[in-house]
Amino acid sequence: MGGVDLSDSALHHAFINRKTYRWFVKLALHFISRLSFNAYTMYKESHSSATLNDFLMIYVRETIEKTGITRKSGKDFTPKQKRSLSTNATDRSPKLITTISQHFSNEIILEEKIVAFYRRITFLGRNDIDSKSGRHKQKRCVLCHMNNIRTMTIYNCKTCTEEPALCVPDCFEKFHLTLMNKTKT
Repeated sequence: MGGVDLSDSALHHAFINRKTYRWFVKLALHFISRLSFNAYTMYKESHSSATLNDFLMIYVRETIEKTGITRKSGKDFTPKQKRSLSTNATDRSPKLITTISQHFSNEIILEEKIVAFYRRITFLGRNDIDSKSGRHKQKRCVLCHMNNIRTMTIYNCKTCTEEPALCVPDCFEKFHLTLMNKTKT
């Protein structure tokens, strides 16, 4: 067997080429694997019993020790920011927040507790499943419907008498603010 066949057969077991659409990534991985095999053949001359996988593990450990690269802890990891519940939540008075938070949003689809709207809204219970489609029910948002916008939502307010379907948090907040303004006057 020639030298190319030996290197191909040895690299087959430590295969790092993966399918990718980016040709330059595939080319870079190919060069890295060839360079690591060439380094392994030089290392093997002094350490006859070493395998390619052993060599790669030793190489990676020494590289990490020299560079000081460590794994990030959970504190350093920051996932993508979720949409904030309200743009000016800190500007509201505590009295208004407690009055709004007396209304609890009910999730029509999922059965899980999620603390969301001012950390007091809980989504409770699984509502009816449509027998024809087998899917959970969705309703049109009341405020979006008044503005001629078709928005299907899975949330409604169980505290209000009519149990209106509302988008969380935007329409939910607006609806209860207008409701409270009407009751004040």
